[in-house]
Amino acid sequence: YRPAARQYRSITENGCEKAGQLLDRRRRLMSLWDSVSVSRPVRESSGHLQVGESLEVKTEVRLGRLRPEEVIVELYYGLQKNIDTVTDGRTVPMAVSEQLQDGVYIYRCTIPCNLPGRYGFTVRVTPAGDDHIRFTPGLITWA
Repeated sequence: YRPAARQYRSITENGCEKAGQLLDRRRRLMSLWDSVSVSRPVRESSGHLQVGESLEVKTEVRLGRLRPEEVIVELYYGLQKNIDTVTDGRTVPMAVSEQLQDGVYIYRCTIPCNLPGRYGFTVRVTPAGDDHIRFTPGLITWA
């Protein structure tokens, strides 16, 4: 109960200023999220990799009027069990490497190939922030 009480006090002090900011942010995200899309991620290199090497991945993300600091772009990857299933799934943050045009960015990341086998991956975009806003239904976009 104590963490909940602390959070309540935090968002209700100063005439509920922080609560108002959170509400404004949520409304902005909800109104602009339809413009978010992400293309299928691609490897930066071809060929086989050895255990211990790294795999570089990139994707194009359309944010519309949202800014890169308002979202989290993550690569979800794991060993490929079959065509649409990975095991031991993990995420790694992707970072903006270039801006193609207003609202369109290239994101990249590197993942370690610590285990032998075929890797599968996809990308997800969620709002930046605490778990309350980050996991709001409707505010997640997958490649």
